Amino acid sequence: MISTIKLSPFLHFIKLNSKEDYAVYNSLFIKKFFCNKRTLNKIKNLQVVKDKKLFSYLFKNRFIINKNIKPENEIDYLINNRKLNFKKPFFKVFYIIVTTGCNFRCKYCYLSSLIDYKARVMNLDKSKKILDYFYNYIKKVKNEVPKLVLYGGEPLLNKKVIKFIIKDVRKNIKNKRIPFTNIILITNGSLLNDNIIKFLKKNKVLIAVSLDGPKNINDKNRLYVNGKSTYNDTVSAISLLNKNNIKPTLSCTINQSNVKKLKDIVSWMIKNFEIDSLGLNLFSGGDCSNKIIKRLSNDSAKEIISVFKLCRKYGIYEDTILRQMKAFVEENPNIYYCAATGREISVDPDGNLATCPAFLNTKLFPINIDQNLKVEDRIEFKRWVKRSPILNKKCYKCIALGVCGGGCAFNSYKNCNNIYGLDTFFCNYAKNITSWMLKDLYNITKRYNNEKFI
Repeated sequence: MISTIKLSPFLHFIKLNSKEDYAVYNSLFIKKFFCNKRTLNKIKNLQVVKDKKLFSYLFKNRFIINKNIKPENEIDYLINNRKLNFKKPFFKVFYIIVTTGCNFRCKYCYLSSLIDYKARVMNLDKSKKILDYFYNYIKKVKNEVPKLVLYGGEPLLNKKVIKFIIKDVRKNIKNKRIPFTNIILITNGSLLNDNIIKFLKKNKVLIAVSLDGPKNINDKNRLYVNGKSTYNDTVSAISLLNKNNIKPTLSCTINQSNVKKLKDIVSWMIKNFEIDSLGLNLFSGGDCSNKIIKRLSNDSAKEIISVFKLCRKYGIYEDTILRQMKAFVEENPNIYYCAATGREISVDPDGNLATCPAFLNTKLFPINIDQNLKVEDRIEFKRWVKRSPILNKKCYKCIALGVCGGGCAFNSYKNCNNIYGLDTFFCNYAKNITSWMLKDLYNITKRYNNEKFI
């Protein structure tokens, strides 16, 4: 029997505590098994065949497999079993950059190549054409709510087009041309006032406001073009939203100035503002290979875990870690981290198309909406569908394989000149998160089941 079986190539053994309890973890299928050292050694040495119940469990959940099965066979089995599509894009997120202009000059902005003093501004005719183009894709979205994101620069610098887009989307939902669609405005908050807030509320627009923490932290990176503080205007905007019974998502970009204070910052946000969701933006757009970034990655994972525990206590949704946690709990691999990998279309004021806003108007996407292209058939979009750790042999031995999603393509391209390269910042982050989830699940299991592990 032993001669015909072997351990899965995706198996990991993680020591959980000083008592020598272990997690046996299949990183591809996200299957977990907790045991003591004695059972661990039996598994490692394939000596569990005599225990029919245990062996059956381990074989069924692919901890142990037939000897002739190769890693590629397991990947194919997963793809076929879960009916995963790596052949063609399917769009459900739509970014409209209504202007490349911005009244802020945030030091870490990865879209700085799009933001300049001579702003490109979308006109009404172009916005009409873009909406008609997007509607053809939006109407195909089934079983989930598509998202239309109004973005910049600072989108409220082009209020005329913003208002037109929102009204037109709501009109076409009402006449059933498209399904219900969430409209999301991502803003720095500085241009929000009572009139625009009432308009956004009436049209059920979800609002995300960027804020990195209290004044001394926020103003280290988020400044106006003239170098002045942005803090008071941003905080006033959030307070004004709250006065209008709107709970915005607060978007906090993790950087060296705030990473070790994230839990305190989020606690401060919860205390001072009415929010029900939070977005922690991981590092993007710089050199992921240097030691400072590796340290930032470790610190980010540690602090995001602390923030998650805090948000869980107050019932606040935090998206960053939940992408990995959803896959971990449901044992359903997270094949992508970002919607840009085959599920997103972005367009700039001139009608240039790309997956991710960071790649608009670049050599990777020499495509414009005026060409009336079916972008799902274009190689520029199709190649992004294959940007998944599930398809990357470099990821096969990683503990985070099934929950990672692959991180940021912009980081990969900037550091490797290749969107399929590893986002080394995210690699380190995802490994830390996966190890913590295993230990957290173990502690929960022990808490509600006091029996000794076999």
